[in-house]
Order: sequence, then structure tokens, then C-alpha cells
Amino acid sequence: MFSSSSGPVLTENARRPDSGGTLGSKVDVKANFFALKKLQVDTLWHYDVSITPLLEDKTKIRRLWKLIERIPELAKHKVVFDGKCNAYAAQELSFDKLTRKIDLPDADPSQSTPRPPNAIPGAPKSDSGVAKPVTGGAKSVPGRDQRRNEFTVKFSRVAVIELEELHRFLRREGPITRSCYQAIQAFNIVLTHKLSGTMELQGRSVYHSTGAQDLGGGVQRWNGAFQSVRAGQDKLYANIDIASTAFYKAGKVEHLMVDLMARNARTPADLNRLSPTDLRRFNRHFKGLPFTVSHRGPDFKRRVRKISEISMKRAEDITFDQELNDGSKKAITIPQYYDAAYSLRLRYPFLPCIGVKGKDSKMIYYPAEVCEVVPGRRYQKKLGPDQTAQMIRGTTLRPSDRAKRIEQLFPLLDHDRDEYLKSFKLEVSKDMEVIPARILSAPEIGFGGRSEKPFQGSWKLGKLYKGATLSSYGILVLDHESSLAEAQVRNFVRVLTQTLVEKGMSVPINDPPIMYGQAGNIEGSVNTMRSLITTHCRKPPQLILVILPGDGGVYPNLKTYCETTGAGIMTQCVLSEKATQDNFKMKAYCGMLTLKINSKLGGCNSVLKNGSKFMTEQPTIIFGADVTHPARGEDRPSIVAVVASMDIFGFQFSGRIKVQEGGQEVIDGLKDLVLQLLLAFERQVKSLPARILFYRDGVSEGQYADILDKEFKAVKEACHQINENYDPPTTFCVVKKRHHARFFPTAKNSPGQQQQAGSEQQYSPSFQQGRPSYQQGRPPYQQGRPPYQQGRPHYQQGRPPYQQSRPPFQQGRPPIQQGHSQQNDATVDRSGNCVAGTIVDTVITHPTEFDFYLQSHGGIQGTSRPTLYHILLDENKFSSDGFQELTYQLCHTYSRCPKSVSIVPAVYYAHLLAYRARYYQGNELSDSASSSSGSGPTFQTSSGILDNMYFV
Repeated sequence: MFSSSSGPVLTENARRPDSGGTLGSKVDVKANFFALKKLQVDTLWHYDVSITPLLEDKTKIRRLWKLIERIPELAKHKVVFDGKCNAYAAQELSFDKLTRKIDLPDADPSQSTPRPPNAIPGAPKSDSGVAKPVTGGAKSVPGRDQRRNEFTVKFSRVAVIELEELHRFLRREGPITRSCYQAIQAFNIVLTHKLSGTMELQGRSVYHSTGAQDLGGGVQRWNGAFQSVRAGQDKLYANIDIASTAFYKAGKVEHLMVDLMARNARTPADLNRLSPTDLRRFNRHFKGLPFTVSHRGPDFKRRVRKISEISMKRAEDITFDQELNDGSKKAITIPQYYDAAYSLRLRYPFLPCIGVKGKDSKMIYYPAEVCEVVPGRRYQKKLGPDQTAQMIRGTTLRPSDRAKRIEQLFPLLDHDRDEYLKSFKLEVSKDMEVIPARILSAPEIGFGGRSEKPFQGSWKLGKLYKGATLSSYGILVLDHESSLAEAQVRNFVRVLTQTLVEKGMSVPINDPPIMYGQAGNIEGSVNTMRSLITTHCRKPPQLILVILPGDGGVYPNLKTYCETTGAGIMTQCVLSEKATQDNFKMKAYCGMLTLKINSKLGGCNSVLKNGSKFMTEQPTIIFGADVTHPARGEDRPSIVAVVASMDIFGFQFSGRIKVQEGGQEVIDGLKDLVLQLLLAFERQVKSLPARILFYRDGVSEGQYADILDKEFKAVKEACHQINENYDPPTTFCVVKKRHHARFFPTAKNSPGQQQQAGSEQQYSPSFQQGRPSYQQGRPPYQQGRPPYQQGRPHYQQGRPPYQQSRPPFQQGRPPIQQGHSQQNDATVDRSGNCVAGTIVDTVITHPTEFDFYLQSHGGIQGTSRPTLYHILLDENKFSSDGFQELTYQLCHTYSRCPKSVSIVPAVYYAHLLAYRARYYQGNELSDSASSSSGSGPTFQTSSGILDNMYFV
């Protein structure tokens, strides 16, 4: 453990065991890391800033800070502010504490804002001016004093940050301390401070609405730039990338409502028959959005309000009591009031109103047509399928195009003229860093009777290594017979069973029962099918092949019922359109279904031919863990998924799921989940594992210490519960995909002779020794080789696992990038990306800790994202080569496709399982969720399938 005089004791993670790996062909790649060429300040001053009353409106915060910067004590310095509570200066300010009152102009002081008329509970109020008479003359409401925008700003010095500790850390002469973290945080704020005054700041990205792409449904895609200061080896870098995200569309509310009803409306006039379902949809979309009102005229500087609800009544149906001059009250509708008060006749009185909570939680209602949503609110809900597709199309760029787009960001970032950067004496290079990389040799993949060397991350699948037996199954068709005739179903079954047998599975029943069920009655259909299979095959069913109608909308209900009810039953879903395609396409599709069916039934599709020395020397278990969180605003728990390998090949996996408090990342009750999986491994392998690999997904750097302290401890406690002397060495590795590092091939790449592992490297696979370099002896590309299935869930996008059943086969092959020879340039794949196996563990990686970037998959479209592996603790004492190559080999063991994948499969399976559990929730937690003492609520997956790969 290291300590620092400037902060508390910091966790010491696993240190890099050597100077980096040596295996593989040496190449150079470009990375979107730009060196900070100047770092000349010696000290930074950190101040806490408090603003009262509390401000949440980012626009107001930016305006207020511009006034704060004019305070005489700050005016001579370029002080940066994070918009919350932290400010940094490169020069010492003349105070330790400072309090000032700032007036922020808001409304025109010449305008009076009388108090609105009172409203009965549930009826509208109004922030209008004086109410004009309707009949008998309305009593004027005395106006109150103009609302003051006076804020009290307090500064207090928090810390003096000496940068010598950062310099020592970068030179690998000292540990990372609190001062190092504070300095890097300060530099991150410096990078974005100027831009945040004119653009929308979200985390470390800034966005602008110029060229916004309409995604439909009141949502737009905004482009922007990402900037983050990262510690490399010997220096700091600015990681700069293009950025895109979804924002709520701004504008008049009535037009936005038309956007939400695009299929049924073209103009606001078409919204005169809104159903309760439509109004609930409006509520979900608009609730919480900032808006202004326009009925006070252009000279009135409008105050930003927040939408509390959309009324369930039309404006013309909402009434409130208005007090008249004689003290009596008269019921008045909202259109009548606006006509009398503003001479404004509503064009769309049939539209619902915008509701804002007033005093005593009484609702103030505004007609939709006088309200405008303010731009700049990020859309953080899940995008719909069409919106997602448009977002992907708009952001997918080939590597060469992405590199150009990154370079084109510099005029926008305007570093050269940034006075804040100059004040902190920072200069950002305009050139991408060229860094040394290596291309690891792909492992030989073994099948039934043959083996093959992957080419650019893929191979042609032959017979299964170990085919399972499918002896009790049936076909449940949830589509109408008029849409899918029984003859078509039988033809599909014939092609599928023929493919299963050709690939090495045993299928003694070639005439399984076929039944047409009802998509609206999953329970009845499945139970009837189960009985039919038991009678026909004379044993309980192993699998039901379910043919789904249309877009497969019944998939969640089907999986929930089959996997959480009774003993459970595994299902394999197929869209009905796949059962009607021509036999050539159907054959390829059935080949991919074979991989999933064989995996579910306990078979083994392929293995690493010579195995990994680390895996084969002693029984080894591989864990993968992931926590998925509800979208912002959803009142749901987070879902924990933990999977573990169940054989010596690291192919078969079993999983466990549970729920915990929403938003919590550290896994509660991990001990019980690990214990269950260790005992399941013992039942399968007849031995407890002698070593443990634990891959943990989704953890940010700030959570490393917490994760290591609690989750690693839970793994050890699970082992000790089996036997107090049972303590297998464990390697705990965090897996990260949510980062902005990208690699681009360089024109000068010329792979050198592959470096061989020395005797000091531990657990290096034996077959690697004496092998030729990656590009030598490579098998030629085979025409017709089925590329990776398109329909698998795209890990980065977080798509739910229903898409497993979508068409996995893609006809043809991706075009070769112009300017690159497939034969002569072994560093660039046909998509223009760096080839599978590209690894980086120097220059831009952590100065002292054990981490590396691995691009383990072949590119399909767009720019491939490498995975960052960060080892937090390593009791197995790996060398860099040992752990890097083992991880790359494991990426070739994914069960659902003949391709290496972008993340180690254990994490992939955990991700799929967590999304499967989302289906079990439905709109609320299902009845199958129960509570276990000490571990929080836990889903009860049916015991009959618990140890199978039902989730692939």
C-alpha cells in the first residue's frame, strides 16, 4: 500500500510484471491520443464553490459564472469551474475564503408580474398578468415585487496541488496519489471550460445542435467532441474523439406532439382525438423537460420552467374558479381565460395542457401551444429500434474517415486561442500519437476431425468438436397457419435436422411434433406442447423450437415463462420469415442455429487445438460478472449476472442472476453466487478449480478500490466456506469497453519477425513456441465463408438478447478497403481496421499498473473499439505475454459464431444473462423474484435449466 502526504492511503493494484509483452509481430498504429506538450506549472490551487440558492439550470450557471469571473479578486486570473462546486487556478488567488453577492439579470424589471388567480386542487393556475373581466368584471390580483435573482457565492481554498507528485508518477518513480488525481481532474476541466460556455457539456463531451439529425419521436442526434486527459507512460495525453448522443428535440410543444404521433398525425389539427394511451406516452416523453412560455410577448424575458405532467384532459375541459371584483367566483375554462387575459384565442383547445407544480403541490396548467421546450436536454432513455438504427447509420465511420473527422475537430476545439489553456501553460499536440503495437498469432481452432487457423478473426466451421444428442423436442408455431403453412414448417425442420446431423449432433427423432399455438396464451401453448413432446418422444422435452410471428414481440414473455416456471424448459426461437426463405439461405441460417442448440444441450462446438497451458495444467474456472442498471428515471433495481465455465476447455458456462438496489455497481451477495458456481464446477469436472480467473465488466476507475475490497473478498469467502484451507490463486481483471481509445493502421506498417517468449514467461501456451509470424503461412481467404452473424446483440449498444434469433448469416463478404492489399498488408483487415489480435500495452497505458488494450475481433463496419483489460490483483503471477495471450485465445471460444469476439466470452455471457433477467422483470419485478437472507432479492431460474447455457 502506498500513502501520500497530500492524501489518504490509496489502493495498490497489480503492477505491470515486466516492461510489456513481446509475443507477436511488431507494428506501429496511430491512436487518438494527443500529447500535452507543455506541463510547466508547478502548483494548482483548488477551491470549493458554493452557490445559494442552489442552481440546477446549466444555462443560468454558465451566465452566473461569467459574472463571477468579473469579481476583482478573480478578474486577473483565468479560473476554471466544473459547473458544480470545483474551481481551479494556476496562480494563487488573494484569498483563502471569499463571499460575494451576485445579481443575475433575468426578467425585464419594468415588467410587473401579478400573482395568478388561485385554482382549485387539480385545476389550473396561471402565471399570467392581471386577469381581465369575463362577465361582471374580474378582480385584479395585486402584483408582488419582481422576483430577485440574487445569489450568494462563497469560495474557500480546499487544497494546494503540487505537480511534482504527478511528474514522479508519470516517470514511474512514485505511486499515483490524491494530488495526481486532482491535477488530472483540473486539466480535464481546463480542456472543456471554454467550450462549455457555448456548447452543451455532458460529462467530458461537448455537443452542438448544428447539423442535428432527426431520429423521430421528438429526439435528435447531436454531434460533438470528447476530450479527456489520460496518464500515459512518461507524459499526459488528451484522448480526443468525435462524439454523438441523443437530445430531446426543442421547439413548440404542439409540433413535438405531432412528432410523437408521426404515424397518425401530420399537423396539430390531427391531434383532436388523443387516447389515454397517447397521453401517457406524452407524459413519459415530456416529464421533466425545461420549457418557456410565449404568451407574454417577445419583450418579456421568459423564465425556464420544468414540466411536471401532461394533463389527461383537453384544455377546453379544464376549469378553475376565478374570483371577480365583487368577491364572487366564476368557473372559467383555460381557453376562456387566455382569450380574456391576453386576447389570445387558442388554435388547439383540444390539446392537453402542460402542468407545473406550484405551491402546495397544486398544478399550474399552460396550453400546449404557448409552450416551447428549451434545447440542450440529453435523452437518456432507451432508443427505439428505428431510432437506434438511424443513430448507428449516422455514426458508423470507416477508420480512415473517423481519423479525418477527429482531425477536423481541432478548429472547433480551438486550443491555440484558448486563454484558459494558456493560463495553465498547456499545449495540445495536433498529431495523433504513433505507438508500438503487436499482432498476436491466432490460436488453432479444433473441430471434429480437423483444425483451422483463423483469418482476420474468423474461420469456417466444420463438424462440432462434441455434438450433443437431441432426442426429445418439438416445434411450437406462434404464427398463424395462414401466414406460415405446415408444409413450410416441415421443410424448415427437415433442413435444420439435416444440418444438425451433418455438424455432428445426434438427432434420433426426425419427425418432431408440430403444433400451432397462440401468441396471446404463452402458458397454455407451452404446456400443451410440453405434453405433446413427452407423449411423442416418450421422455420430457429437452428443447422447444419456437417459431415467432412478425418482429418476435412475444419473445420476453416466452423466455420468462419457460425459464422461471416449474422445472423450466429451454427454447430456441426463430422468426417465421426464416422458415420461408430459400433453402440455400436457410441452410446457412441453420448452421448458426446449430451452434446455439448444441451449446444449450451441453455440447462443445470447438476448442483451442493445443489448449492453453494455464487452462490444461490444472482445473481452472473462468468467471464473468456484469451489473446492468435501469435507465435514468426508471424505478427498477439493478441486475447482477455472474457466469462461470463448467469444463476444462472454458466453453460450457453456467450462470446465476439476482437483483439489487438500482444504480449500485458493487455486487451484493457475490459470495453466494460464486459458491454456487464453484460447487456446480465440482459436479461437472469432479474437482474444485485449482485456479480462478475473474473478469469483471462495467467498472469505472473511481470504483476500483471498492470493487477490489468487497468483490475480491467475497470470492475468497466463498472458497473458504467450502473448506477453510481452500484458497485457489485468483486473478481479478476489469474489462472496459466504454472508452474512446481507437487505433488506426499506419501506412508504414511492416511487421517484423515475431518475438518469442523467454523462459521467464509463465503460462505461455506451448503451441506458440517456435511459430512463424502472424502473416506467414496464413490460409487463403475462403469464398463463401459465413461472416459473423449480424443479428447477435451488439455489446456496445446494449441491445437486448432477443436479437439472438435474427438472421446470423450475411451473404457475400465485406469489400476490401481501397488502397490496401489483402495479401500484402497483414496489419489491415478488409474493413480498414487493425487486424484481430492487435495489442497495445505501452505509451498510452498506465505508467505502472497491469493493463493493456486488445482488439481481438475482426472489423465488420465502422471503426473497431479495442477492449481495455486492467488487472487489479494477480495471485497467479502472470507475465504480460501470459495473460494477454490467454485472454486473446479465450476470445476464440464464444459459442454462437465461428469468430473471435471483442470481449472475453465470460463477460459476453454475463451481459446476455443480465439482459435476459430484464425480460423476467416485465413492467415490475416478476413473482419469480424472491429474497435470500443477506444477499437481497434473487431471481429463481428454474432448476432444470440452471446449469445449462439457456441464455445463448
